[in-house]
Amino acid sequence: METVSGSGCATTKKNENVIRALVVDDSPVERMVNGSILNKLLKTERYQEAVDGNEAVNLHKTPAGQGIKHKLFDLILMDSHMPNMNDIQATRI
Repeated sequence: METVSGSGCATTKKNENVIRALVVDDSPVERMVNGSILNKLLKTERYQEAVDGNEAVNLHKTPAGQGIKHKLFDLILMDSHMPNMNDIQATRI
């Protein structure tokens, strides 16, 4: 995030160069480990988590926010064996 000041007040502006990552795994420990690896490799703490392929698909389709143009994830790190929807099923959607 970069800080932009104007009219005597500081506001934050989203950095356009941030890599948006999604970590998908049914194991909380694996999500934490993979998130830590991403933090070190990408030098960022900005990533989202999902517990299965179904949640990942829903996150991927959800608009980024009101008035913000929807941007897909730049990187998705997904476990291959998960309940409800596995990686192959999620990728096909």
